[in-house]
Amino acid sequence: MGAKSIKVILILIILGGCLRTPKHPNNYYFKHLSSGNSQLAQKDKRDISHSFIMNVEYLRCNPEVFEQINFYKPYSERFDSINKKYIPSPIPTDQQLIVSAERIEYSKDSCFCFAILLIENHFSSLNGLEDARVLGRFYDSQAIIGYRKSKNDIFKIYPDDHFKATGYTDKNTPVKIVERDYSCKLKKFGSVAGSIYRDKTFNENVGDSLFFENSPFFQKYNDTTFNFQMYRWGEDYRHDYPY
Repeated sequence: MGAKSIKVILILIILGGCLRTPKHPNNYYFKHLSSGNSQLAQKDKRDISHSFIMNVEYLRCNPEVFEQINFYKPYSERFDSINKKYIPSPIPTDQQLIVSAERIEYSKDSCFCFAILLIENHFSSLNGLEDARVLGRFYDSQAIIGYRKSKNDIFKIYPDDHFKATGYTDKNTPVKIVERDYSCKLKKFGSVAGSIYRDKTFNENVGDSLFFENSPFFQKYNDTTFNFQMYRWGEDYRHDYPY
């Protein structure tokens, strides 16, 4: 076999690593998940899931609060089919959503994390309110970044909307899609004009050994704030969620 043929085979093998779908839900794309099943990780996953629900509940109880990226807001509202407008859901969030952190990556000091969530929608049928989902398409996946001052603290979580998967009939598929996208497609991602990352290029995928050191997510916006804590809506603003 010639050198040219060997080179082609190697390229196909490398590409295949990011194109194929795992045959088993534990065959993760993330490369450094040794801490993902530790006692600390299990606690952090529970805390992160709870914080997601509480941020949705905050918007449900405070419908006047503006959310530019529609990360939590869609889970806090229902469509009033009589008055033709969205209204706060009349049902508490913890009775409508089940959230679990399925994947988690840590920085070396465990003060930053990147987590992929599974969101299960269990909306009840209510008179005058449109069902939130087509029957059976209950599962979404989204990603958050967590930050804390010490590993003994609870993460404050911040949304990221580079990739998401919504409206699936099974639990595994949306998580695999989001995991694949952040693990294989984030690197060299061209920044969208008007975003907080508008003049930056992502030079690491999630799971790469230098992700937390080199990604624009974790660069300082100013002396007290990281880029992932900010969003842009005409001007730059800080995410202001309670959890």
